[in-house]
Amino acid sequence: MSYEEIAKHYETCLEKYKEGCKAVDWPNQEDLNKRYRVMLDLARNDINGKASLLDFGCGLGGFCKYYIANSDAYFNYTGVDISRKFIEACKQNFPDWPSCFIQLDILYKDLPRSYDYIVCNGVFTEKLTLSQTEMFDFFSKVLTRLWEKANKGLAFNIMDPSKVDWRRDDLFFLNYSQVTSFIKKQLNCENYVLRCDYGLREYTVYLYKC
Repeated sequence: MSYEEIAKHYETCLEKYKEGCKAVDWPNQEDLNKRYRVMLDLARNDINGKASLLDFGCGLGGFCKYYIANSDAYFNYTGVDISRKFIEACKQNFPDWPSCFIQLDILYKDLPRSYDYIVCNGVFTEKLTLSQTEMFDFFSKVLTRLWEKANKGLAFNIMDPSKVDWRRDDLFFLNYSQVTSFIKKQLNCENYVLRCDYGLREYTVYLYKC
């Protein structure tokens, strides 16, 4: 499938850099931490220690590491990635939590359960040589399946065309109206928040079931 090109691209970055932000093709850790903080805010009011959280496209488990270091909340964490190489790296990085990381292609195999919260960080940033139509198809199919498995909320981020004077052909952009139309029509969700207040050339969307 065309989207497998994206997974292979990130595996190339992993092979080259081994660890750190560049291994997941992000230029600096400071901005990556901003993304993690915003993702964590999806569930900021749910700190009773019982909520489950799925980190979809978990990469090297950077969000998990950030959440452990920067939050007093406890979540029943699961990380999922299409890449077996990244899942193997996660199991090495978190030797006490090997069962928390799962290799899975959501377009071919269903998630094993539902989760209170699902975060989807950076999965839709790069389209590489995919067309806009191909990438939007991937975007819509993945989010539809994730939304079905979210009990309380789902967060994802997307590049914002209004914040750049130029567009790289390998990046995926959607404007606000495109995203809100998708949310309302295809996900049938009316309870959502668009966040563009954290200084990056993207925005994050929170979807809530109630």
